[in-house]
Amino acid sequence: MLQIVTEISLSNLKQYRDKSTYEENLPIFTYQITADVTDINGETRSATTTVKVGYHSLLASISMDSNIDKNQQKTIINIETNNLNNQFTAAQGTLKIYKLQAPKAPLRNRPWQEPDYQQISKEEFKRLFPNDPYSNKEDDVANWQKGALTFSKKFNTKNSKKIKISNLKKWESGKYIALLETKDKFGKKVKDEVNFSVFSTSEKQVADNKLFVINTDKNSYKEGETVNLKIGSASKDITIIVQIEKNYKIVDTRLIHLKNTTKTVKIPVNKEDIGGFAIKYHFVNFNYFKSGSILVNVLDKPKSNIEIETNVFRDKLRPGQEETWSFTIKNDKNDKVAAELLASMYDASLDEFKTHNWYFYPVKATKKYYSYKSSNANLSFGVNNFNVTNNRNRYLNFPTIKNITYNWFGFSLNNNSWLNNSYLRTIRQKLNSKKIKITKSRLV
Repeated sequence: MLQIVTEISLSNLKQYRDKSTYEENLPIFTYQITADVTDINGETRSATTTVKVGYHSLLASISMDSNIDKNQQKTIINIETNNLNNQFTAAQGTLKIYKLQAPKAPLRNRPWQEPDYQQISKEEFKRLFPNDPYSNKEDDVANWQKGALTFSKKFNTKNSKKIKISNLKKWESGKYIALLETKDKFGKKVKDEVNFSVFSTSEKQVADNKLFVINTDKNSYKEGETVNLKIGSASKDITIIVQIEKNYKIVDTRLIHLKNTTKTVKIPVNKEDIGGFAIKYHFVNFNYFKSGSILVNVLDKPKSNIEIETNVFRDKLRPGQEETWSFTIKNDKNDKVAAELLASMYDASLDEFKTHNWYFYPVKATKKYYSYKSSNANLSFGVNNFNVTNNRNRYLNFPTIKNITYNWFGFSLNNNSWLNNSYLRTIRQKLNSKKIKITKSRLV
């Protein structure tokens, strides 16, 4: 038996100095360790493992439903506390839940980007544009401020990893944040947070002053069922145009008028809808147009519900040993049925050299429906951009100091034949004129 001891230190991590590696950000560094061992017969075996290290020794996380119905009797929140290598480590801490502060009025999307410097105060901006977000933080749930403390409880994962919350009917519908705080064995704080929503199907008012909400009661449907489409708006006066598209044709159009309330539209699912259909919508409110669609998935009924039951199974055999495996095929009524079974077996030790995968999909899945057209208001609504600049000033020229240059009297140093010939002709003319003057002076 060969034992190798490896020591990993964080002292050399300071050289990277990336912000994500700062100690306060609780980074996790992953090391990969590979060992190759060759026996006396020359056969080599390799093994690889990963080790995670950091400035802290504990990871804590919250696991819960993202949408919680207030009418259910209880809600379970799961808390996991592990070391950096995902091994359970008991820890104590506190779980707190706050209601997030939503905007006070329904907001549309900003027609322009947020300016770098706000020239208008928030109070004046809200007076002029009550349904526009003052900044990007206002309509982004991730930036909403914490409100009143709704729930608080201490936990110890040594005793239990679950926290039960009951009596949610008194909670206000809307967005919440769950905050977990604990410490590792060295006293370093470890936190985790999760955003979730609380709702009630019986409530008519829209939570968190949302301008528009739309959703279906299920992710998929079958023939004979009914789609319950819930539409809501916090606006005091808005009309939603809902269109039902089947086989790429609009088969029904409905106008839903809302006044700070929600309504439910019922759409029956027929046999012809297998594969799915689309629900389209669009509206105009606060000089703002929005459109979209929801794809409804309609499943086909399975022709037969077959189950395979294993009667005899052996996973360990000796070389040369014969064995029989036995299976029973049943339907959903637990009756034996006549069917064909294809079984395969191979030597799994060969996976050390090349992995073996078996893909078998004899039944093609039903093609999902997709809508290609969408509503738009390009001829009615648009966004214009403009710039505000100061008056242009006249720029006055000023003399510049040039570098010292030489007068080459027309001669070119760039081997330009035309300039050089022109220079020579000028010299000849000057010399000829001087000769004539000298001759005349001698004659006199």
